[in-house]
Amino acid sequence: MIKHKDFQVFKINYHYLKFILFYFCFVNTYLFSQNGSISGKIADAKTGEELIGATIVIQGTTKGTISDLSGNYLLDDIVPGVYNIVYSFVSYNTIIQKVVIEKNKVTEINVNLVPATVELSEVKVIARKRMDTEVSMISSIKSGNLIVNGISFQQISRSMDKDAAEVIRRVPGITITDNKFVIVRGLSERFNTVLLNGSVAPSFESDKRAFAFDAIPSNMIDNILIYKSPAPELPADFAGAAINVMTKNTVDVNNYYINYSFGYNLETTFREYYTYEGGKYDWLGFDDGTRKLPASFPASKEMVSLFDFSGTTEENNIKKARLETISKSFNNESFYLKKTKANPNHSVLLGINRRFVTGNITFGNLTALNYSYTTDINYIKKAEYKLIDPLTYKENPAYEFHDDVYKTNTRLGLLHNWLIIFGNNQRIEFRNYLAQLSNNRTILRSGENYYIGSEPDTLLGREMNFNSRSIYSGQLAAYFDLNKTHTKIELQAGYGYTLNNNPDIKRIRYSKQYNPLTEAREYRLIIPTSVVPYETGRLYLRLEENLFNYTFNLKQPLLIAERTFLFKAGLSYEKKNRDFNSRNIGIRQARSNSFRLNTFLPVEELFKDSNFYFNEGLIYGESYNASNSYIISVDVFAYYVSAEIPVTKKFILYGGVRSELYKRILSGFQENPDLVPDITFDTIDFFPSVNVTYKINEKHQFRLSYGKTINRPEFREIVPYAFVDFQRFATVYG
Repeated sequence: MIKHKDFQVFKINYHYLKFILFYFCFVNTYLFSQNGSISGKIADAKTGEELIGATIVIQGTTKGTISDLSGNYLLDDIVPGVYNIVYSFVSYNTIIQKVVIEKNKVTEINVNLVPATVELSEVKVIARKRMDTEVSMISSIKSGNLIVNGISFQQISRSMDKDAAEVIRRVPGITITDNKFVIVRGLSERFNTVLLNGSVAPSFESDKRAFAFDAIPSNMIDNILIYKSPAPELPADFAGAAINVMTKNTVDVNNYYINYSFGYNLETTFREYYTYEGGKYDWLGFDDGTRKLPASFPASKEMVSLFDFSGTTEENNIKKARLETISKSFNNESFYLKKTKANPNHSVLLGINRRFVTGNITFGNLTALNYSYTTDINYIKKAEYKLIDPLTYKENPAYEFHDDVYKTNTRLGLLHNWLIIFGNNQRIEFRNYLAQLSNNRTILRSGENYYIGSEPDTLLGREMNFNSRSIYSGQLAAYFDLNKTHTKIELQAGYGYTLNNNPDIKRIRYSKQYNPLTEAREYRLIIPTSVVPYETGRLYLRLEENLFNYTFNLKQPLLIAERTFLFKAGLSYEKKNRDFNSRNIGIRQARSNSFRLNTFLPVEELFKDSNFYFNEGLIYGESYNASNSYIISVDVFAYYVSAEIPVTKKFILYGGVRSELYKRILSGFQENPDLVPDITFDTIDFFPSVNVTYKINEKHQFRLSYGKTINRPEFREIVPYAFVDFQRFATVYG
């Protein structure tokens, strides 16, 4: 039974609770409703008559309203600041008014529009299409002429995807390999063309044409479109798909944001983790110079000549002394394993959006800085088999390996985009994307290799590889509507840069052999009698690539027989230059006939500086081949014409032809360029295409596409350079 006194206490608490709820509701309403508004009336400047349905839009955004039956309008929930407000109405001159929006204040702006003196034969409402929402994406795909799939930022924001690779895998018909490469319709990544903001994207890999989609954080993406059918305006060099990734550029309000995420991997985090001594900036994706070649290390030809001991004893002794000095200049402790614990995964995003108005021009800036750090441990069984024995039907292995892979990935990305809007949605865009990526990997291998001799080679292998990639992609684009918005012109200049650096890839191999000192089979470090860097040595690979592209596009609608035909034409020029260089450096026996070191010792004892000497010890050498380096350049000049023809209201035909002049020059791989000339190739190709759309009804369409494309060989596929891939246990040739 509840006493009156107790009930009174409950009653007081109940009213107190209502007061708290009211208070917080009021405070929240006050805190989150401090935006301002614009109101007023739209009228005819000559007659004073109210204008019904006039359009009021904030310049550079999709936020707007229309006037009511009395000519009144209200545009509310506007973040305080300075804006250009565009007032327009059919057959009236457009007015752009600068307005200052204040907190919790309604700014009254009455506008008198002046009637246009020129008679209009056709009226079009011009607006900037949004492509970051799900509805706009579906609408764009439906109203387009090509077979295309896509995903918008609105769809991306609903998921937990952290980068473009995870985003694009949600598109039907798309498969992701190695967590970063895209396969379309079963065709590997080298059969795709990737565009970044409409420009050909720089390649992220040295061995193949491939764009690493894990390099772009998902929160920096506006939309992704995957074109599966050819079209005159698309590059012709693809067979899988042409993929266009658009980064965010629109700024509606001033704001800033900070996102931080923490990841715990049950199979990795705080587990035993093997690595080696690296540089102090590895966590940022940069090598601080720890892995660079020693300053005393000579050029390739000079290094090879030091092993020519055909001179006098004094000359030979000078060469030997120099080789000993060079060998001791390396940091051989970087071969040693270091055991630690795997760190948790981290990622942070800092962003700021700013917009401001100067006269009748609206400026917008979007800047985002992204950093992520992830560790991963994989235990992999790798095997290859020969033909099955026809008598015993037993497996006939070529090798069977167990790889423990310890990998740390870092990503540092900067997005810095500008948008300038003036007049009737004329705009200039300046987009910049800069990424610094690194992959620090240690592979510990054990297993049997059946390729060597009659008995399998029981081995232990080790590779330590730090790969650093610097990528920049920038575009300056202008979009103009001329001739009363009938004619559209697009101009764009783009530049891409890639630096793919693999400094100091270290590899060693142990083989289980008989040790006469212990009379047992033990692991022996393989020290070859000549330079074999893929056995015991260090490799230095560096690739630098520059990409320039320029485009001009024209769109012109024409009214013919009460039907609107759309004609397109365009020009483009692309130039790509690549410079690749490799140094293959190995540890060898100084003199094979007098080598005395005990190679059954661990690497920590064998690779001491005191063991690098002539004639009984170790020495560094280089394997030189002119084809280890190359220079290649490609020029592509293209033009196209196309037309959209509405045959009937339901049957639409879109087709055209694209022509590409392709020229390629390969050089730098010859020992003697006078005897072996540069390899050149040039051709002119034509690529017709047609896309047919049949509108069954408002919700359903049928599309049919035919077109011709081409797959030209990539740089790596035509150069004579060969590389032994440790992870795949294979030699990769051109």
